[in-house]
Amino acid sequence: MLSERLLLFFGIYTANAVILGTKQMSQNTKKMFNESQGNFKIP
Repeated sequence: MLSERLLLFFGIYTANAVILGTKQMSQNTKKMFNESQGNFKIP
């Protein structure tokens, strides 16, 4: 019983961490892409 609950908690925690990490990564990628686009523009 305890191990099942622990596994469930760990699974949810891992899923949340993965989702948060993916969001953060996509935000960083967008930021980097926007900055590089700005750098390549010719005035």
